Amino acid sequence: MMRRDDYIPFDEPEYSDIERIAKDVARAQSKEDILILLAQVARQFEQDGAFIDSDFIIEDAAQGLVVNLHNAILLRDGSKRKYYRTALTYNRAVQCTVLITAIEMMLRFSPETLVDKPDLMREELVPSIPKLLKLLLTWEGGETIRLLAISNTIKIIRRVGPNCQEATDAFVEALLSVLRSHIGPANPEVDSIHVEAAHAIAQIFDQQDRTASRKRVIGLIQDDSSHIISTLSTAALATTNSEDDEEILTCLFSFAVNSHTFRTKMAKRRCTILAIGRHLKRENEETRKLALNICKCLLNDQTQTTAAEPVRMDSNSELLVSKVVDSALNELEPMLQLYAISMLGDAIRNAHLPLAVVNSILYTLKTMVGGDESDDVVMEASVTYSKAASTINPDKIETEILGSIAEFTTLPFARARAQAISTIDFFAQNEQLAWKLVSETEMMENFSLIITYGSDEDCADAINVVRLLARNPSYHRTLCQNSSFLGALVHVVTKEEVVNRNAYVGGVETCLALLANNDNIKSFLPYPDLLPFFVSLANTSVHDEELKKKLVSAIVRLSSAILG
Repeated sequence: MMRRDDYIPFDEPEYSDIERIAKDVARAQSKEDILILLAQVARQFEQDGAFIDSDFIIEDAAQGLVVNLHNAILLRDGSKRKYYRTALTYNRAVQCTVLITAIEMMLRFSPETLVDKPDLMREELVPSIPKLLKLLLTWEGGETIRLLAISNTIKIIRRVGPNCQEATDAFVEALLSVLRSHIGPANPEVDSIHVEAAHAIAQIFDQQDRTASRKRVIGLIQDDSSHIISTLSTAALATTNSEDDEEILTCLFSFAVNSHTFRTKMAKRRCTILAIGRHLKRENEETRKLALNICKCLLNDQTQTTAAEPVRMDSNSELLVSKVVDSALNELEPMLQLYAISMLGDAIRNAHLPLAVVNSILYTLKTMVGGDESDDVVMEASVTYSKAASTINPDKIETEILGSIAEFTTLPFARARAQAISTIDFFAQNEQLAWKLVSETEMMENFSLIITYGSDEDCADAINVVRLLARNPSYHRTLCQNSSFLGALVHVVTKEEVVNRNAYVGGVETCLALLANNDNIKSFLPYPDLLPFFVSLANTSVHDEELKKKLVSAIVRLSSAILG
């Protein structure tokens, strides 16, 4: 029968020695430190019959941990008297603390142990870890050393997890217990342990090599997802260590890219978005890239074009877009700028995006086009602007937007010009927007330059827009009053050699549409080559009666005006 004295905790000096050794072990920086500290650990355990000599190896520590843990749990659960139960747990837990700290240290300096001793991991160490965490969470007393033990136990889980997939569920449950537990008054050390637990869960999740395995882990942690996200996000906001930054962001990214549940909750948490925004301004390029990747994941759900009803954006979603806007404006690395621009283009497709946010995105893109950016960035910003504008409700499109797109038609980038003209072609089908384009922007002046000096593709596209406009008599007067445009148009159709067939055909149709109105005849009189061209074309158009009829009508009108 055990005596009462067997359950009395270590006295203060002895406890202080163990606490000091445990802390020193955790701080060990070299193998010389290890040898000194392990000798001290050995001396502490000589008196309990768990002798560990100076050549301490991980097997002894693991076996010692199993014995101490078994006794602690057995006698804690078997004793009816609280004093005995607490006292014994206290003694054994302190011993387990030193052992677990030593094991963590050995794994840190000798990671090959994980591969070299698989049986040791599976049979002795791994089964003990979840039990130890639960013991430490219920341990009454020894606050400082208890927190140290919890921290080191979590670190061991992170090290052995990849080699012990069969223990995943037990590890996750133990780590969730840490997150759910009140392990002490709020302070940096307690907060750090919660972050370590959340980080370990994220790492375990990321290490699952099959979709089914990841789904299983998500099932285990789903009820605690909000707590995990908040813990990691708060840590990301508070940390000043670049290495910690990247680790925490990697955790958030892993959840965001693989779990719709986590992704949705992250998008609704202001602390998460603020943390991402903070890291978009970091000096480290990889950190900024990782933060943008998270933004991409969170915005994707809100910009899915396959959804019957677009996701309504709340204030947090708008904040997220604003962080991407800031990144696009202030990012120094062109590739990341292009990435941010692409995200803004996706975001603006959401039909529920407030007009103020839409205008903010467009203003940002326009600023980048006119700024001192790389050619690729300028081109992508202009293309994205033009595409984005075409998705806006026509009633909300201001003249400034139309004017910007008209400007883009003369940019020195073929892709930018093509997209701008394509967007104008789309707008020209709306009578209200078409009128603004013709009368309130420099579109016609720019089209004149394109028709005269532009590439065959741009010329054909521009004339196609004008042909569409010319079908509506409302625009005739404005078109015909623009002498530079008419001169360019006539030049295209009267050139001796037809190089651009599409532009030529479109030009002829446009001229004939304008000449069908008597009020426009005088505008064509300064171009003497047009009448003989029409006569020649009428003589060769024997198989197209409709065209021949229009040509004859134009010839008669022009001849009458010249003669009369």
